[in-house]
Amino acid sequence: MVMDTNINSVFALTRTVLKYMMPRGKGSVISISSMAALFGITQVVAYSSAKTALLGMTRSLASEYSHTGVRFNAIAPGFIETDMTADLPEDIANKMLARIPVGRLGQVKEIAATVAFLASPAAAYITGETIHINGGMLMI
Repeated sequence: MVMDTNINSVFALTRTVLKYMMPRGKGSVISISSMAALFGITQVVAYSSAKTALLGMTRSLASEYSHTGVRFNAIAPGFIETDMTADLPEDIANKMLARIPVGRLGQVKEIAATVAFLASPAAAYITGETIHINGGMLMI
C-alpha cells in the first residue's frame, strides 16, 4: 500500500501526463518526496524507501525526457505543520524542533510556494533537482 501510494501512483500518472506534455514541448512534473528519503526514519522503512525511489525516478525521467521540454523536479519537505505532526508526542516534537536551525516547523504554504515556483517559467532551466525545504536540518 505504501509503495502504491508513494511511487507506483506517481509513475503511472507521470506516464499518462507525458503523452500530453511531450507533443506540446513543455510541462513540469513536480514530485513530493520527503526528508525521510535522505535520513531514513525508523519504523517507516517502506515510506523512506518509496520516497528515495521517487528521487531516483525524478532524476532518471529528467535525464530521459528533458530534451522534450518537459521538466522533472522533486521537493523533499522536512517537518511541516500538519495534522500528522500535531499528533506527535510532546517529547518527540521537542526533539524535532531542537534539530531545526530556524526553530519552527515549516508551513504548508511554503511547500506550495516552491511548487508554484518550479511550475513557473522562472524555473525553466531547473530539471532533475530536489529542493529541500527543512529549515536547515541538512546542515546539522
